[in-house]
Amino acid sequence: MGRDIVAFVRGSSRWHNYQCKHYSAPITPSDVYVEFGKLLYFSFQGAYEYPERYFFIAPRGVGTKLDALISKPQDLRAAVFSKWDQYCRGKITSTQDVPLDGNFRKYAESADFSIFSSVPPIKMIEQHRATPYYVPRFGGGLPQRPAISPPPPNLGPNEVVYTSELLNAYSDDLGTKVADIQVLRKHTNYSDHFDRSRQAFFSAESLRNFSRDNLPVQSYTELQEDIFEGVVDVVKGEHSSGYKRCTAVTQASKCLQISHALVSRMKQLDRSGVCHQLVEEGRFKWVL
Repeated sequence: MGRDIVAFVRGSSRWHNYQCKHYSAPITPSDVYVEFGKLLYFSFQGAYEYPERYFFIAPRGVGTKLDALISKPQDLRAAVFSKWDQYCRGKITSTQDVPLDGNFRKYAESADFSIFSSVPPIKMIEQHRATPYYVPRFGGGLPQRPAISPPPPNLGPNEVVYTSELLNAYSDDLGTKVADIQVLRKHTNYSDHFDRSRQAFFSAESLRNFSRDNLPVQSYTELQEDIFEGVVDVVKGEHSSGYKRCTAVTQASKCLQISHALVSRMKQLDRSGVCHQLVEEGRFKWVL
């Protein structure tokens, strides 16, 4: 019924119509006379309310003739009416002709023709640049990554699993239980490794947020999957302790050849951090 993309104004019944034409040349009036006809007819029939705004969207934009018409609502109405029988009457529905007469003509004469406009292609591209889908489609590189904040002093709720697994790994290597961080601080090597692991985890979390803001939603999951596939055999290999498994896996992650949009903005710390994210998500453990 002449609606391609419908956008409702939040909290109201008002709506905007985006009429899309994937043509190889700028849109001409003859390309869209029937669209004006559909809008008038179906809104007159009560299928939907007359929209507040109506935009033409096309890769080559609108041509000069159509642009001139939609800039002058009265001229546009007159043009649609004069071309009705040629472009609209028999093409609005497949079941009947739609003559422009009677109450329908009165309705069309009172309709607001100032709602029509177009979005130039360059404006569409600039709007698209602000979305996570721009770089995969057009390239041009990712923006610079923001500075990474250090881990907070206290463990957060998103750190419960991987930090517990680290304590288990240290206990396995020591042969004695490391019950909590206070006990851990008595063992400098493990304590330093724990702090570096938290830095790596938060670095990877910042990379996840960066990906969310600049790439399609599944991109970061794809990166995690690439790293998982690259280290899973190391995880399942023979190691003298969980700590040795952990260090072997994180070291292996730094040697992986990864083809991904995020690689240009990744740090070595991120790769280790992704391993800890995978532990947090239950993909593997250090002590098997």
